[in-house]
Amino acid sequence: MNRRRFLATAATIGAAGLAGCTSSGDSANPATASQTSIGQQTTSTSTDSQTQTSSTSVEASVTSAEYRVQSPNGYEEGAIVGHVKNTGTKRLRSVAVTGKFYDGQDNLLTTRVVKISDLAPGEVWDAFVIYVDNPSKVERGELVITQATTTPRTYFPDGFSVTESGMEVPQDDNRPIISATVENTSGVDDAFLMAVPKVYAENGNVLGTAITSKSGLSDGKTWNFNSRVRILNGEWTDRAADHEVVLLQ
Repeated sequence: MNRRRFLATAATIGAAGLAGCTSSGDSANPATASQTSIGQQTTSTSTDSQTQTSSTSVEASVTSAEYRVQSPNGYEEGAIVGHVKNTGTKRLRSVAVTGKFYDGQDNLLTTRVVKISDLAPGEVWDAFVIYVDNPSKVERGELVITQATTTPRTYFPDGFSVTESGMEVPQDDNRPIISATVENTSGVDDAFLMAVPKVYAENGNVLGTAITSKSGLSDGKTWNFNSRVRILNGEWTDRAADHEVVLLQ
């Protein structure tokens, strides 16, 4: 089945939907749903300039990276901004990059990891790794791919389809909300399904992803969910122009 991308549409989502995923199923097969937002960052600090070894099981590359200082809301923050491209023929289930921050003597100050949960062949991820200390301490930054893996799961499995979706971009919030309805016409009861909502920029690059899942989805039933997708650079929120819901089983 071909992947499905839906143009962003205005959607009105109730307060109950904003609290997490909603689900529907028959009473004989109660369903459960879980949701994870992708975009968390982890940090470590080093006193030397030793470079960590990176590894990847498939083809992906950092095509550009630079350290920038910007001033959102009147205060300065530093970050590494770059592009990460899936240069292979396989869809990537998880991609992580480590941002490395160096001072004027080329000492490694700290590292920080960010990741997304889906990158199709040829797609580009607009990566953003923030520096949490005084931005003037940093002379340069570097991006290194530390994870790029595939999955044995089936993408867009037969008998499961996204029948409706929409995206809302709230003001003063860097987490667009993607809502979707997924239908099970596979003939299989008590099915388990995963969905990866994705947000795209005006140029087609990926800005962020989330993960949500559903168990106990009966044949002929639908699954309705709302997911917040975090965009790590708050100044990019107004770039959110398109979205996609990727299904896996």
